[in-house]
Amino acid sequence: MAKQKWQESGERFINPYTFASLGGEVERAPLERGDLTGRISCTLTVKSELAVPDTTAYGKTNVEEHFRYPFFTVNGVPVIPGSQLRGVIRSAYETLTNSCLSVNNNNVLSARHTAPRKPGILVKKDGVWHLYDAVMRKAASDGKAGPNQVIRVWHDLRGNVTYHCFTKSSEVPCSGLAEAVEDYCLNVKEYEDGKSFNTFLKKLEQAGASRTYGIEGKSKKDRGKEGKLYPVFYEIVRGKSGMANVYLAPSQFGRSVFSKKLDDLLGSHHSCSKRNDKLLCKACSLFGILTASKTMPAVAGSVRFSDAIVQEGTFQSAGYAVLRELSGPKTTSTEFYTKRPPKALHWTYESMTTGYRSVPVPGKPYPDTVPERVLTDVEISGRKMYYHSPVKLQKSDYTAPKNECTNRNSTMELCKPGAVFTFDVYFEQITRQQLHELVWTLTLGENTADSNMQHKLGHGKPLGLGDIKITVDGVAVRRFDGSSYEIEQIAPEEFAEMPFDREDAGVQEFLQIVNTQTLAPEYRRGIRLGYPIADNGRGGKNGAASHQWFIANRQTGKGGSPFRWSINHTLPRVGDKDRSLPGFEQDSGFSGGSWQSYGQGKKNKR
Repeated sequence: MAKQKWQESGERFINPYTFASLGGEVERAPLERGDLTGRISCTLTVKSELAVPDTTAYGKTNVEEHFRYPFFTVNGVPVIPGSQLRGVIRSAYETLTNSCLSVNNNNVLSARHTAPRKPGILVKKDGVWHLYDAVMRKAASDGKAGPNQVIRVWHDLRGNVTYHCFTKSSEVPCSGLAEAVEDYCLNVKEYEDGKSFNTFLKKLEQAGASRTYGIEGKSKKDRGKEGKLYPVFYEIVRGKSGMANVYLAPSQFGRSVFSKKLDDLLGSHHSCSKRNDKLLCKACSLFGILTASKTMPAVAGSVRFSDAIVQEGTFQSAGYAVLRELSGPKTTSTEFYTKRPPKALHWTYESMTTGYRSVPVPGKPYPDTVPERVLTDVEISGRKMYYHSPVKLQKSDYTAPKNECTNRNSTMELCKPGAVFTFDVYFEQITRQQLHELVWTLTLGENTADSNMQHKLGHGKPLGLGDIKITVDGVAVRRFDGSSYEIEQIAPEEFAEMPFDREDAGVQEFLQIVNTQTLAPEYRRGIRLGYPIADNGRGGKNGAASHQWFIANRQTGKGGSPFRWSINHTLPRVGDKDRSLPGFEQDSGFSGGSWQSYGQGKKNKR
């Protein structure tokens, strides 16, 4: 086994996001309206620098696709759109009531692994797909394919083109091949939708080579041409019951798209908008849904949020800040987004590796590493949430090193802490229980401006931006009596008692995550919030990028190596005694500058 090059460094970090556990089965019921209509008057106090960009008033810099956004205003007055407030409160309400995950924009799941896939050839005969083993060898650029052969083209970062010849061999027995072909096409589309991939395609065209990895057809019915040979790479993973899944990919070490989608893993927590029984969870009943199913009608919400208008004299601009690069959701990082299955060294969204074996290869001086992989059920980590910093932010916490502008970050005008906004929540035909739950969710159980129980809002939440405290100033219920009505004022104190299930694990974790002092023990040890930190010791732009941490983490588990992935650390839960993770460095030496360049705060030691 190769000597391990990665080791844990003295630095530690707290990942900016964590997860609140999903509860048990989601309770759903037919839509039911109550008899309460009225208004909740609220005050919002900004607790950390706040970014609410006006994306319609952007300006470009001299860097391609780097944008400069002012704070959102209406007629020159700073405003927080009601739609953003609604999203924050709905998300919190969904967690507290164990409702569905109403927002699900990434239903396709994929992940990488280190085991090389086998070369194969797909052929469609009489409308049915068949998969064959293939022998792969390099071919000349002007080489012609013979019978049962197809030429596959590769291109690298420098624009070099390589040709390989696939020769068809014996058929591979497998089921679900048509579905695997559809997943393969989704996989290819994800690659081609990436901006960097367009560069590859241009270089390929300049070299006079055509793409040979795609499968024609826009739908499952017309996918592929009869009798045409399509070169692919494949892997078959079997379950304990003998069931098998076949995975297809455009490269040996590329990403696989899984047959399971996010909805399959969510179970009863999948969005109510995708159901067909007209039953709603508590959040969808109160906030409404947009339909995603022909048999599920749209439901109007019973609450409406006004825009939050700044109180005169309280808004102070912190000026424009060049923000650090923000990382998009990396659902391929199963060690963060899912829970480790028992006995798993490495796992995907539907299979796990429990060990590795070496298989001699005739004609090669070294054996192949083959993972012992089986299908398994995988549980997602829960609802994604962002931690609060327990101390006041420094400008270096959220600004890019040397104020570097790229097409991967942006410049935004920030609002200083201390600004005060007011807004109203209008409710119509809701129950007393719903009103109680709504008021409590707004205040998070503490109706004072100096409370540590705070929401997060706006852009840059992973950088510590967007801490806000909402207080309820009054609740007015409108009572109708024939042709007239009267207003009943209800003191906010009447809704102070916790209306949710305190025994629920997700609720307990939620209450810890929204508490700004939860991470105080780690901060007293000098550990700060920041993206994963690692340094491969080679310098360069990506030498200390956060993805290096995941490379190291997958090689430093029990028996791990570059070709035998073994997950070392998983994402800590908020209830753990220590919520931090170690950084990694290469044996060749640690540069010592990665924390300032890619993390937040000061360099820290355990």
